[in-house]
Amino acid sequence: MSRFVLATVLTLGVGSPAVCQNSPRIPLSASPPAKLSAPISRDSLGKIELLKLRPEADAMGAVQRNAARDTLEAQRTLWLRRRPLSYLVRTYEISHCIHVRVGTLLRDQLRVRDTALVGRVPTSVPAEFAQRCERDFRVEDLFADVARALSDSSTAVRVLQYDPTYGFPRYYSLRPANGRAITILVESFAPAP
Repeated sequence: MSRFVLATVLTLGVGSPAVCQNSPRIPLSASPPAKLSAPISRDSLGKIELLKLRPEADAMGAVQRNAARDTLEAQRTLWLRRRPLSYLVRTYEISHCIHVRVGTLLRDQLRVRDTALVGRVPTSVPAEFAQRCERDFRVEDLFADVARALSDSSTAVRVLQYDPTYGFPRYYSLRPANGRAITILVESFAPAP
């Protein structure tokens, strides 16, 4: 086996594609490291930095994301212990979604029994939510939405508040890497007979 290595230098010129140039064979046992014949220019450094971009970079930071996952699982456990057999819930998206309505301010609350949607109950809406978009989210859907966001390292969970009694996500704001922020609010929740 030969004790020589073929060294390859990648030259990045301004506005030109990368060009590989072969250099003479250098012995493996050479004491001092080989020096490049020409210094790396500032233009080349900028291009090298672009190549070093990490698409896997975490939008929240790994420590904060892991802590949020642990809290979500603890809150899910609380929900499973305390959840009512049947409940009414109404959820809104508070972001760029606007729903123009005229007339009576009635919107449906979802009636959920166990984990199944079993009906809709029209109820009055506070005026501040009259033009907001409803989301047909059961509590299970809220947990799944937050878990999905926490599993995507390119999405930042900016705000995450839980219901103090039942433990479900009551209010949260998500910022996907390639989109607008989305904020979800549980406007009303109550055990149902």
